[in-house]
Formats: sequence, structure tokens, C-alpha cells
Amino acid sequence: DINGTTRTAAPRNERFLDGDEDLLFESISLNGSGELVLTWGADGSYNPFVNAIVIEAVAVPTTITEGQWLQLNFTEGHDPAGKDNFNYFIDSSDGLKVNEATGSSQTMIDSLGNTVYGSVTVSGWAGAGSVDNSSWSGMSSNTPAAGTSTWSGDEINNFWWDVTGIASITIGGLDPSLNYNVYYYSKHSSGGAERHTLDINGTTQTTAGRSGRFADGDEDLLFENISLNGSGELVLTWGADGSYNPFVNAIVIEAVAAPTITEGQ
Repeated sequence: DINGTTRTAAPRNERFLDGDEDLLFESISLNGSGELVLTWGADGSYNPFVNAIVIEAVAVPTTITEGQWLQLNFTEGHDPAGKDNFNYFIDSSDGLKVNEATGSSQTMIDSLGNTVYGSVTVSGWAGAGSVDNSSWSGMSSNTPAAGTSTWSGDEINNFWWDVTGIASITIGGLDPSLNYNVYYYSKHSSGGAERHTLDINGTTQTTAGRSGRFADGDEDLLFENISLNGSGELVLTWGADGSYNPFVNAIVIEAVAAPTITEGQ
């Protein structure tokens, strides 16, 4: 593990076999003390050996700028390679999450395919799942993000779910001089007429009662011009309305100019 990004070396077939246990960690940020902290752990009965470490200094990725987008998918796990500039998170346990699209907990892919700075920390989710939602009329249509991204089964069939009513997702590494439009997609439900709340940095909305599983748009929400909190984050907090608990498929974030007042206004 290096500063919250964890990888597992491939099994070695024999001693000194070339490259079996070599790893590459890319675009790792320093911790709050300005350090790279490397922590080893055993996998089963095996314990690590280290021969050499090579460190390359690279430019820090910038975060998204005005007019750019981040697309986040929360899934039970699949290969995200080439999936329309979506960022994939498969581990629903509490903590800072590795983005499967970049292999790092500190970077994301923006809507143009560029690597930018950004992080996702989660808590309170019960697990991940997948249900066929191929009947959704929006399948294969464009996402809100600029570019050629489209909704596929990877983004809509997979979800995280919660039964506690206190689940949260914190998105960090954003530009505090900008505001953000946040599109929330919840395409799975345990039944009709159920709803839940979502709060983003103090702005709360409640989903409409769903007419049935996978009914188009019943539980999708749009939050406009949301400012970052004092820590430079978007904090999304879910709550149950009555007996219903939330599911999250995807979150799409657009960076927009913060509203300003001018002289004389």
C-alpha cells in the first residue's frame, strides 16, 4: 500500500522469476506530512521481499475545469477498460477508494479522457449488486457529459445499496473556485412507491416515488450550482424516507462557474 492505494503482487511461480511480483503505482500524491508511506502486508502465508524501489517525479494532474465532467460508476466489479470515460469503484467498504479506471485513489478520468486529480471516500454502504436493467429506455443514449459517452449496462445494471440510512460518498480534489452540477442516477429499487433523500453540502432533495423497478427517471436527481464545503469537497449523504433505502448506480459531476455579483448589484 502506498498512501492509500493498494495492489497485490501476482503469484510467483518460482524464486527469482522475472517480473512476477513487480508493481507500478502511478500518480501517487504525498500524504499530509509530505511523505510516501509504503506498507507491506502478507497474502496468506506469504511474506514480502523488497529488492529495489524506483521513484519518478511527475507533474500533479489538475482537477476538472469549467465545462468538464467526471462520471462515477458504483459497481459490484468488472473490467472498466475503455468504458466511455467512466470512473469505476468496486469496493463498497468504508474508506478511501481506488478508482479501477486509473488504478489510483487520487486520480480520475474526465469526460475528454484526460487524467485529473480527484478522490472518492465512502462510508455506510451495505454492499454491491447487479440486476439486468436492459429495458431502460435510456440505454445506449448519451450521458449528460460532453463527448461521446453513452449509458451502457456497466453503468446502469451495477449498483451499491444501503440499509442503514447513513451512507455517504465524499468527492475531493475539486477546484474550490468553481461550483458543480451533480446528476444522480438510481435505477434499481426494491419496489414501487418508495423514495429516499440525498443531501449534497446542505442541499437536500427527495426522490419521487418509483412506479416500479427500473421506471425511467423516477429516482434521478439534479443538484445545480453546489459549492464545495470548507474542506474542498462534495459530501453526498443518503437517508431513508420511511422504510426505503437507497441504491446508487452513477453520479455525473459538471464543473460550472460560481455565481458572482458585480459592482452596483
